[in-house]
Amino acid sequence: MDVALWDIAGKVAGLPIHRLLGSYRAACPPISPRATTTPRSNTRGGALLAEPGWRGYKLHPPRAPWVLDSREPVEEDIRHCAAVREAVGDSMSLMLDSSWGYTYPEAISVGRAIQDLDFLWYEDPLAVDDIYGYKELKRHLHIPILATEMTLGGGPRAAGVDRRARDGLRCAATWRSRAGSPA
Repeated sequence: MDVALWDIAGKVAGLPIHRLLGSYRAACPPISPRATTTPRSNTRGGALLAEPGWRGYKLHPPRAPWVLDSREPVEEDIRHCAAVREAVGDSMSLMLDSSWGYTYPEAISVGRAIQDLDFLWYEDPLAVDDIYGYKELKRHLHIPILATEMTLGGGPRAAGVDRRARDGLRCAATWRSRAGSPA
């Protein structure tokens, strides 16, 4: 019913629903749909993607939680991010999706490094439900901190934004939960 009412209001106003809801962009720059966990492929991939018009590249660090056989020190993630920035230069936006992989001290260390490298955002550095940790990150970092498009087990995404623990949500309209309903 809610969507139908928004649709009617949009037709009456002669505007798309997103404008009624307060959007301010007609388009957004494309970012690479690929992100890998190896420094070599991220560095090479980022450099290649800078050529055909990609404006952004989202990295997953080599230390990502699903890479069970490679739990390198967090300094390796920082070196990796610096290598990608060097490979693509300043013209490409870089984002880091840490997939809930850091402790608070590690998240602060990586966050400070990537904000100095002019990364656009820092996604999911801590466990999804660590509201206090996210508030502390926001207090000590100036890089925007985002929540994910999905959570393991379907946990609350908006709670961190509602409690001012994150700067925004990164969403993917195509993700679906296991039950088939929108995630």
